[in-house]
Amino acid sequence: MGQFIEKFRDWTLPQHLLVENYLHGKKLTHSVVALSALAIFFFGYDQGMMSGVNNSPDYVKIMKFGYWDEDANVTVTDSTKQGGIVSIYYFGTLCGCLFGGWYSDMFGRIKSIALGALIAIVGAALQGSAKSVAWMCGARFLNGIGTGILNAVVPVYSSETAEATSRVWIVLSRIDEFFPLEISNFLSNHSIVFLVSPLLVIP
Repeated sequence: MGQFIEKFRDWTLPQHLLVENYLHGKKLTHSVVALSALAIFFFGYDQGMMSGVNNSPDYVKIMKFGYWDEDANVTVTDSTKQGGIVSIYYFGTLCGCLFGGWYSDMFGRIKSIALGALIAIVGAALQGSAKSVAWMCGARFLNGIGTGILNAVVPVYSSETAEATSRVWIVLSRIDEFFPLEISNFLSNHSIVFLVSPLLVIP
């Protein structure tokens, strides 16, 4: 295990994948800020999207925490189950934040961001294919870990790479959590969630 950690610590990305070889100055700063904004976007997107998914008849049927009438109006009969599915994501985010800080100090910011993104992608795929409460809870917890790593590491990485005069944009990129909330609510309120509700679990 120790040898694996040493090898991973010394591993570097191929030169053709490094953005710094193609962008410089303000363009590089803007790309880093965009990365930060995108990472925070997913956190807010999940919050808004799950509110719509929870009202989807297909999702209620699969998770078995309520029923619906002829007009597709959902009635929740097990709010504990519904709330548990939603809240376990935030527990995963907490664990991811705590782990991400330690991991980024040991292996570096870029590797930590890559790990967080990979975990989030796997968690999102598992959410989209979930067929039971246990499956969904595990997927959301895993997705939360990935999101937590990103939320802990990306703002630090952004502030470390930005010039002093550009750091205000790093702060503003944290505000964009509210925009994905609005976007996901818009999608949910226009019946898309009733058509492809299993897919829209993906944050």
